[in-house]
Amino acid sequence: MKKIFTMIIALALVPAFAAAQTTIARVVEQFKKGAVEEISTSKETDTDTDGKQCVYERNIFLVAKNSGKFKQLMDAFNDEQSNAYSVNKRMAGYDGSASRIGYGKNSEKTIVFMKYSDRNYFVLYFKDPADSKRRTCYALAWYEGKKGKKNKEMWCVDIIHVYSLNPEYVRSLPKTITKTTTTVNSDDTNTSITVNSDGTIIRYDRNTGNSIVYRPQDNKKASSIDVPIKNSGDFIQRFNDLRTEYIQVVQFAGKEQTFFANRIMPPVNKMLQLCREHGKLLLHNERLSCIGILDDMKQNARDKGIREMLNLAQTYLGGK
Repeated sequence: MKKIFTMIIALALVPAFAAAQTTIARVVEQFKKGAVEEISTSKETDTDTDGKQCVYERNIFLVAKNSGKFKQLMDAFNDEQSNAYSVNKRMAGYDGSASRIGYGKNSEKTIVFMKYSDRNYFVLYFKDPADSKRRTCYALAWYEGKKGKKNKEMWCVDIIHVYSLNPEYVRSLPKTITKTTTTVNSDDTNTSITVNSDGTIIRYDRNTGNSIVYRPQDNKKASSIDVPIKNSGDFIQRFNDLRTEYIQVVQFAGKEQTFFANRIMPPVNKMLQLCREHGKLLLHNERLSCIGILDDMKQNARDKGIREMLNLAQTYLGGK
């Protein structure tokens, strides 16, 4: 297992913290104006018990790998890390545990960093020079995205800014986290996404008033995943359960399937394994039916990786 190096730096010069935050904020605003394409933006504001504003803001962009604006953003983080009281960096491919921070009125909401091993992370924490109970967090996450209109390699860049109470100073916290709500603006709908602590996800389309609910716990109860595959009936039951799970998460993801691929790929991978290991149990007409269903699933797949895995599943069933 590769090692992660985390630096924790404590400085006594309080004014430096304010200057660092201002510098990064300015460069972030410049980056927003010069980025190639904004994928989504989210913002929440709240007022804590002392009447001060808590802010959460997140922007995701698609930019060229050799973008000078992205280099300026990285330079700002590198320059200001010596002014942060905590610095957490991890490059893609390194193993390690996730890092959580609390925010909101009573630090009851949570953001998770270092969750994905294929992403690069750079997280800085600054004390508020005017109030020791509060701190600012700037987080940068980036990974290789899809190719742009001119077939250039692109970075998907995720920028997060949080100003809130420092959980270390919050005396009374709720025992459980009830929900985290994010508003996503994309070119297809104006959508509100709510993620509950039990994993339930509610996607609400503000334009139509329709809601889509994804409950992973329901899939687990209804799934045939623990039933041994001994005949074609077992195969088809498992196949249909995985297809149902796939449809639910694809509907949830909408046009942002690449960014929610971590939720879509598990049922796809299980279906691929099912076809590879047990496809021989099917009769000819059953094979053709499953291949046709996989064709329908591919039509709803906007992500290339998902389509390729479904193509491979068809190959194992004798498809083209």
